[in-house]
Amino acid sequence: MTSSQPDPETRAAAHTRVRDSGSRRKPCRTARDLSFAILLVGSLAGCFGARSLSVAEVVPVERSSARQEPLPDDAELSAGRLMALSLGGADPRLSQEELAQLREIQVDLPKALFDNALDLYQASLGREKYEDYVRQSLAKDEIDDVLRMKFERYLAGNPLALAQRRMSENRTLRFGQIFNQLASPAASAAAGNPVSAISSGRAAILALIVLSTSPEMTTQQRQALRAYKTFLQDSPEAPEAGEVARTVEKLETRLRETRIESAQELAEKALTAGRPDAALIHLARARRIDPDTRRTQQLSRTAQRLQERREENLRRSIGAEPRSDPNFRAVAGAPGDALAAQILTAPLDELPKLAVEWAEEAPELGLEDELDFLAAAGRLASGDEDGYFEAMRLHAERNAAETNMGRHALPIATVQNPYAQYRAARSLAMRNTLGFVLTGGPSARFAQISEIPLALRPLALVLELPSFVVSVATTPFRLLGLPAARARFAAPVLQAGESYLTKFPEGVHSTEIHRDLESLYAARSQWGQALEHHRASGRKRPAKIAEYRELIAARLLEAARAPRRADIQLSLYSNLLDEFGDTAAARSATAEVEKLRTELTPQSIRISRKFLLENPELTQPGALALRPELLDDDKDNGELADEGVLLIGRTFVRVLLEGRNPVESDLGEAAFARFSGLLERAYERGLQRDSRARPISDPQRDQFFERARLGLLDEADFRVAAASSFEFLGMNERYGPGGYRDSILPVELVVRGGVQDLGIAAVPKIRMPKESEDAFLYK
Repeated sequence: MTSSQPDPETRAAAHTRVRDSGSRRKPCRTARDLSFAILLVGSLAGCFGARSLSVAEVVPVERSSARQEPLPDDAELSAGRLMALSLGGADPRLSQEELAQLREIQVDLPKALFDNALDLYQASLGREKYEDYVRQSLAKDEIDDVLRMKFERYLAGNPLALAQRRMSENRTLRFGQIFNQLASPAASAAAGNPVSAISSGRAAILALIVLSTSPEMTTQQRQALRAYKTFLQDSPEAPEAGEVARTVEKLETRLRETRIESAQELAEKALTAGRPDAALIHLARARRIDPDTRRTQQLSRTAQRLQERREENLRRSIGAEPRSDPNFRAVAGAPGDALAAQILTAPLDELPKLAVEWAEEAPELGLEDELDFLAAAGRLASGDEDGYFEAMRLHAERNAAETNMGRHALPIATVQNPYAQYRAARSLAMRNTLGFVLTGGPSARFAQISEIPLALRPLALVLELPSFVVSVATTPFRLLGLPAARARFAAPVLQAGESYLTKFPEGVHSTEIHRDLESLYAARSQWGQALEHHRASGRKRPAKIAEYRELIAARLLEAARAPRRADIQLSLYSNLLDEFGDTAAARSATAEVEKLRTELTPQSIRISRKFLLENPELTQPGALALRPELLDDDKDNGELADEGVLLIGRTFVRVLLEGRNPVESDLGEAAFARFSGLLERAYERGLQRDSRARPISDPQRDQFFERARLGLLDEADFRVAAASSFEFLGMNERYGPGGYRDSILPVELVVRGGVQDLGIAAVPKIRMPKESEDAFLYK
């Protein structure tokens, strides 16, 4: 025996599994039998030098009942009477005696009970007194965490404090944007990197120009305006009301100006797009705010004039009558009807023959141009798509006074020619790739320049010139990333190529396009599409096909490992084994599927070790009843793994041990119901104590716990829709060892530069405040 693991018979005796929804567990062995088995296994393991199993590693969960809660004493009864007086709306003076009694005996009273009773009593005294009490309580260190969080949220939700905080955030954003833009060139210059300083300075000036033209009324100012109004409505007699009213007036004026300017800009865009009706809608909004704005009046007159002209054109079109036109040749009578009937019913490959027959039999119709157009359409049947589109191009180039079909041929020769569209997309991609390699991709910078007012664009272009010098100097470094750049601009080519293959799957250019698309899809790591086009191109090299299949299978295996829902995983594994059974990934998937089926349980709710340590009431008798030696950091007597405990269905739990096989135990209905209730309360208490925590919705988890409290877990629910994979994690697991997701410092250091800037510098940046969750309501 060379392993510390017990033999299969011992594991079968010590472990139980949930296999059947209607199965029942056998009664547990007595403590004496278990002790004897543990000693026997330990003796055998000790003979061969391995550490013996401890009692906690065989029976990690003890069978015990919950500790009886003591009857309420005088202190608790006094607290209850104080709460009843506060909730009942009685005269607060009647509770002074009760409060004095509580203060005398608060040493013997549970701290949280006294704090909550006092908080409820103070809340009944009115808003002003309660706010003073909250501020005094927060100044003390001895206060319950939940109450501290409640008090902080109460003060943070005060309308005046909220408005002041939003205004402070607005100032930080304004100043921070300017500082951050100027910090980069200053840091580069200080580091002795003039090239990077010039480039950063140019970007900073452009950004400041864009910033100077941004809307005046920010989201934070709109939030502050709303909070100021709420404060005036709730406290019109407050000492700060006068100053707040003046601030509200200034903000409302700025908001009106911002709304008017926004409506005017939208109206101008609508007029440019030829939509005077939409422009009038936006201008009506501007007039409702201020009807005397000169710019609004001018735009309204222009939009109204264009709208009247548009309506007049529509009325003239609706009332139009046929008129004589020397360029219009009507086809009337039986010959024309017969020709139309044959054209609509004839197959495509018969159109050239019909065109020749009609040209010979009815020359009096004068339809040479139309018949020539029909004859060209017949080339598609013979596969001569290039000849067809060339004929359409020739039709489109004819004089409009001499042909009736030129206007029909023009969109066919240009927009509807898929190969021409493909070549145009490929040419554009090549230009973009070449431009990126040579100049570093100036399109993004020019897009930024387009946002600048027209009068300032020449200055922006002048500031942009030094960047081209740096871009040209660093071209050799970008040549190394040519394949990635080619894949970056390949999307239009792929779309145009797929469009051609959809219309002409056996077209004369299909082989060429299949090979091009295969290369582009491979460069973008889209192996499935690359394999499809490789097979369609006619090459079908076995080594290349095998390579693609291995890559596809590896990605499919990676995707199968990601989801936590068993049905999704099994479906992905099944697809992998069915389609790519001869690959290396399929061999790995076979073992993983077998393991997944072995470990499949109705539930998979995990409670981590750190969460159990943060909430010790969960491991007490009457709940999980976990043996204390599993949490004492002594590996000699067994230790709970970091993964903790799994709720696997019904009232069974799986205890994950460090270096040992997991052990499954049945808590029983009463203990499991109490444990689930304590678990939910601990989770909710964490939400109350931590301002960063957010509740996570999990209906399957809530339903499972509700059924546990109602005693409805006699049978395991193996439906996938009923399973939950929720995780109860400790604070360090959620936010890291420091317990913080973000730094509390207002400034951070950012490393800027690289090969293209010919240098690196550490740039100080002001940390921008994040938007509140309701910010989208004020956009």
